[in-house]
Amino acid sequence: MNRVLALARQAARARSGAASRAEHDYHTVYRALKARLQELFGPALPSVRVLDFGCGFTYPLLILLQKDVKEIVGVDVGPSFRDGLPSAIAAGGGLRKPGGAAAAVLEYAQAKHYYRHLQQQAAIPVRHADYRIVRYDGSRLPFDEGAFDCVISNAVLQELPLPLEPFAGEMARVLKPGGAIDLEWHNFYSWSGHYKGEQESRRMPWGHLRGGPYHPCLNRATPTAITGAYSPAFAHLRVLGHDHQYRLRDRDPRYVPEGKDSLTPEIAAQLAEYPREWLLTRGYILQGYRR
Repeated sequence: MNRVLALARQAARARSGAASRAEHDYHTVYRALKARLQELFGPALPSVRVLDFGCGFTYPLLILLQKDVKEIVGVDVGPSFRDGLPSAIAAGGGLRKPGGAAAAVLEYAQAKHYYRHLQQQAAIPVRHADYRIVRYDGSRLPFDEGAFDCVISNAVLQELPLPLEPFAGEMARVLKPGGAIDLEWHNFYSWSGHYKGEQESRRMPWGHLRGGPYHPCLNRATPTAITGAYSPAFAHLRVLGHDHQYRLRDRDPRYVPEGKDSLTPEIAAQLAEYPREWLLTRGYILQGYRR
């Protein structure tokens, strides 16, 4: 009986989480990304070919950006929802939700709810056969040189194995000369950078920088290291800090530093080795052009 109740609670949380994630992906992630791409490409955006690096199990940016660009292709090391439940079970769930077959089944069920909510939010149909998704081995991207005009990614760089230079090189290889990158990542050095949830952040602010736990998939790469890894292959690099709503620091008056009220003088002294900007910036976006 207790097992049944536990599964029922998990299912209810999955439905609720699917709704909030769909809303966030459409109203926050997609809209902010589209505005940045319009800034990068202007009226040429409908003729742009885009690679979504690390498109994820549910590949929301493929679904949402398809109508805005000439072509968008997703690539990932893991299976996608479209591959079916057996593939998800074989992979044992996502990086952030380890747990074998049970986690994979729950993730697959949640995705079905997610797509229904995403359709409602974006007012577009979700037709899985329409999307081009490629699975790769994490080394050489399975595309020709100069195949794309732009490479995007959302919340991926912080999970890649180090060093990052090979990934930067592969992105540059598949871009046309002058092609652009727009790569968002969740800043490990932020208040929420541990991937352990808001409750853990409130219990022990920046605890992951003070000896506390953080998710093992995180590579701890600093903004400086990430920029350095991409600088050999890309020119005119700029790093844009953003808050939870993807509002850009110094460009949006509504920008809200993450964890500002938690950064007491005592904690700030313990974290003096880290720039204050890193501690208060939830995420970053790296933009630049292939040399």
